[in-house]
Amino acid sequence: ERLQLRTIIYIGNEDLPEQLMNFIADHGIVLETLGKDDSRSPWKSVSEDVVVASLDLILDVANHPLYIMCNLGRHSTGTVVGCLRKM
Repeated sequence: ERLQLRTIIYIGNEDLPEQLMNFIADHGIVLETLGKDDSRSPWKSVSEDVVVASLDLILDVANHPLYIMCNLGRHSTGTVVGCLRKM
């Protein structure tokens, strides 16, 4: 609540917990889901299309403040943030 998030970028193909979905709805946060139709294992590399789409969302200041997350919290998120840092 204190962060006043405007956008959450979720990179994953699993459904989010109902409690989180309720929090998102209650606070008017926009949920951008990427990689949902990807049947890959969460341990596989994130696709270039998902990275590019994520970076487009991150670089658009209209989405700030934002939060980036994935189902494991390290591989997909880390890949996107690593690419962002290289820009």
